[in-house]
Amino acid sequence: MERKYIYVIVSATYTKAAKVIRLATKSVYNHVSISFDENMRELYSFARLYYCLPFVGGPVKETYDRLSLNRPENVSVKVYKIPVKASAYYNAYARVREIFSDGEYAYNLISAFTFLFRHGVERYKTFTCSEFVSHIMRIARPDVMPEVADCKIVPDDFTRLLAPYEIYGGPLNGFNDFTESSNEEFFSKIGFVPRWFMTYNYIKARYGKSFAKGH
Repeated sequence: MERKYIYVIVSATYTKAAKVIRLATKSVYNHVSISFDENMRELYSFARLYYCLPFVGGPVKETYDRLSLNRPENVSVKVYKIPVKASAYYNAYARVREIFSDGEYAYNLISAFTFLFRHGVERYKTFTCSEFVSHIMRIARPDVMPEVADCKIVPDDFTRLLAPYEIYGGPLNGFNDFTESSNEEFFSKIGFVPRWFMTYNYIKARYGKSFAKGH
């Protein structure tokens, strides 16, 4: 039987919002990504689209500098190599491609903002990073995932669920298999007024449609 591998990377990123999340939830990690190749040339997650727009988010392809804000020595990560059946691997990858090709998907701000007192909220075509990875892992390896909604999963949970498959723990710049890449668009400088309008229009377009559908 052909065996394939999926890689999950749990990280403590360097943004101010990430530090607040870790402090508020008493967590070690605040972000999680998934990849289908050992060099992690394509690393998928849900996060902000631009560094200067914390509320404008959706499906993203992570890069080395994006994940570390160019400070890889300060980003603690755990990397997991999970064996999966070939059929499950291709089904999971197809689901990722389907989500990334659908322009309606957005970051689940409602779930993120209400987690402390609602423990996550499922919304139509939205994910947080952990909801997204949980969703894909249920296709690839449902046996390692708990019987709870994706919105109840947080990044720290993966350190427990995937513990047998850990291949690395430490600073990001110590993991040699991660392919360095740049993402100049993520660091684009955007003025205050354009940032405000981009945030307003994004939330109105994505979440207005979500509420209208009643999901």
